[in-house]
Amino acid sequence: SLAVSGSIIIAGTGGGVFMSTNNGGNWTAMNNGLTDTLVMSLLVDGTNIFAGTRNGGLFKTSNNGNSWTAVNNGIMSSSAIFALSKSGANIFAGASNGLYSSSDNGINWAFVSNIPLYTFLSFAVSGSNIFAGTDGSIFFSSDNGINWTAINDGLTNNNINFSLYTSGSGIFA
Repeated sequence: SLAVSGSIIIAGTGGGVFMSTNNGGNWTAMNNGLTDTLVMSLLVDGTNIFAGTRNGGLFKTSNNGNSWTAVNNGIMSSSAIFALSKSGANIFAGASNGLYSSSDNGINWAFVSNIPLYTFLSFAVSGSNIFAGTDGSIFFSSDNGINWTAINDGLTNNNINFSLYTSGSGIFA
């Protein structure tokens, strides 16, 4: 997983989080506090960086990775966090056991129960529209994640793994 915070490039890897301040010339491991270094997803939200891991849930740093804190209140233990996204005031965590949302900057998480239980693997956001790719469907919300609808017409394979992308008025899976 890759993310950018200002002039810092952030890479989530099988060995933790690495950061570069010189366009990838040098990388520094920033894993203090991560109890799981298999990082599957990253999200930059202002001065906060979130890291979703394979077995340890979700972590947050507010000091560019110098220290990480687990932020799993409300997330089922041992959830793999495959995808992270933000729409409006809501942060979404796509997990191996469903979709979670937080409206308080990751302090508390709520299971999104108005959507079928799938493994959520990718997100794409365009304005207040958010698309979620899963292992069985693509879901769409036009109200920052309050209501969700399956949008699978024309798909020959509903297993949308790790990539969604919006461009103009289109979405690519």
